[in-house]
Amino acid sequence: MKKTALWGLAILTICNLFNYMDRYLFNSLAPAIKRDFDLTNFEVGMLASIFGLIYIIACPLAGLLGDKYKRPRILGGAMFFWSLVTASAGLARGFWTMLIPRSLSGIGEAACSSIGCSLVEDYSPKAWKGRAMAVFLIAMPLGTALGYLAGGYIDAWIGWRWAFPIVGIPGMLIAFLVWNIKEPVPDLGANKDDFLTELKNNFKNLIRNKTYLYAIVGYTAFTFGTGAMAAWVPEIMVSAKGLSLKDGNIIFGGTMVITGIVATGLGALITDVLRKRTHRAAALICAISALLSIPFLIIALYAEGRTELFLWLLAAETFLFLNTTPITLIILESVKFDQRSVAMGFSVLAIHLFGDALSPAIVGWWADKTDVITACITILPAGLVVTAFFWFLCFSSQKKSCDTKIQSLEKGEK
Repeated sequence: MKKTALWGLAILTICNLFNYMDRYLFNSLAPAIKRDFDLTNFEVGMLASIFGLIYIIACPLAGLLGDKYKRPRILGGAMFFWSLVTASAGLARGFWTMLIPRSLSGIGEAACSSIGCSLVEDYSPKAWKGRAMAVFLIAMPLGTALGYLAGGYIDAWIGWRWAFPIVGIPGMLIAFLVWNIKEPVPDLGANKDDFLTELKNNFKNLIRNKTYLYAIVGYTAFTFGTGAMAAWVPEIMVSAKGLSLKDGNIIFGGTMVITGIVATGLGALITDVLRKRTHRAAALICAISALLSIPFLIIALYAEGRTELFLWLLAAETFLFLNTTPITLIILESVKFDQRSVAMGFSVLAIHLFGDALSPAIVGWWADKTDVITACITILPAGLVVTAFFWFLCFSSQKKSCDTKIQSLEKGEK
């Protein structure tokens, strides 16, 4: 890879790291915020969900802008905005004043999810696409883990309020580096049709694409389950396992760091190797890894000791993160070149609107009637079973799509 591409990949990876670090910082601090603001489980779930509701509205719009204008400028401006809003969350004095920064941060972070992946793909040569994407996507679990670790340590050190500016202010500085990276496709968006018309046409094309559709439905179910897990594991650690907020976040964050780096990289490597044999390898990896994570996740939720909890979470998250790179490649490669950012935007809309925008509040509501572990045991495995089913359908649809193309070529030759 060229120096310009390596620099761009490095800055985008750091941007994605802060994206997920900012996003999950609230979850790591939720037990402390709940205590200080005297919130119910449902209200805590709503604070987790409101981010997703705003985020999903902004993602397709950010994606379409990314297909038409200079992506580094859009992403850099968005990063500065979400970092500023995150820093201000430490000033909240109750449910409603925390709701405002949680909502606004979703607007900024939408740009990273919609635009970042297409930039990485354009920076990387064909032979390196899987591994370059893995580097960028490793920032997802790593940033999530750092969010949990930072929240636990800063809360124990000087209180949860300081965690927001300590994490948010450096992001505002990184935003200037993102703003100044080179746009790898200079003539991107040369065809600037009416904004709403193009958005409508892109949506019609995407919902007719079976491979894309099955991939997104499966990804939505996956996000429904894992979103609930990310929101409520800290509460399980504290209320059900009897750990301190700091110790609970160290365990959860520690497993995220290890599995995020190892499993995301391993998933990319397996995908690159198996795709030499079949173009459908990515979908198969996604489906099988989702199924294999279920028993380990159930055992982890019932584990008593710290060591057992750490090891079973480690096993479950390893299989969960194996699909990080392959599912992203499926989405990007199932659509036309000039629709990739908007395809990512619509995928984010779907997975959050019907996924983790709903599941934290649903688990919170059910936990108020039963308990947190029962609520998670009900929701998480069900989401992963649905995930595997649709990713197997995605695997099947890729074969039919390939057969159709071959038949068309044969008819053309005749």
